[in-house]
Amino acid sequence: MRKAVITVFSLFFLTFFLTTLTEAKTKQVLVPTPTPTPVPKVEYELPYPGILPDHPLYFLKVLRDRTLGFLIQDPVKRTEFNLLMADKRLIMGIFLSEKGKPSLAESTISKGEKYLEKAFSDLTYARAKGDQTTVNLVDKIKKSVAKHEEVLTELLERMPEEKKKGIEESLNLVKKIKEELKKI
Repeated sequence: MRKAVITVFSLFFLTFFLTTLTEAKTKQVLVPTPTPTPVPKVEYELPYPGILPDHPLYFLKVLRDRTLGFLIQDPVKRTEFNLLMADKRLIMGIFLSEKGKPSLAESTISKGEKYLEKAFSDLTYARAKGDQTTVNLVDKIKKSVAKHEEVLTELLERMPEEKKKGIEESLNLVKKIKEELKKI
């Protein structure tokens, strides 16, 4: 009986030892690869765009927006309005790009960046007049410009080659505005 227990124990030990030894040979040592540190996203929420340029009634929205823009006389209010229009055009461009309409997306984004340029122009005019309410607006525009730069950089990677030039021009305009904002 004693021999049987020793034999069973020996078989159990050999099986355990051989299994562990084979597992150790087959396992590879995984060396952790360094992961790039993620770039923090800009904390700025883009507004809901409403109907898109591919909608048949979009011309009514454009007419309304142009009328509103024409009627606004206060440079601070006009800055806020143009910033809103720029943000809306950017998100419209993203939606159009996702819908598979890169040409329309590119032209919409380009128009949006022109609104951003108008917003900056109105801001500098308001500051030249001595308007003190522009301090918060400057921060808002800086965040918006950073968000535009972030989104356009991401969008540039997804756009077809023939539309990348237009997105790059918009991105260059945003970078120019960003540099001008640093002077304020």
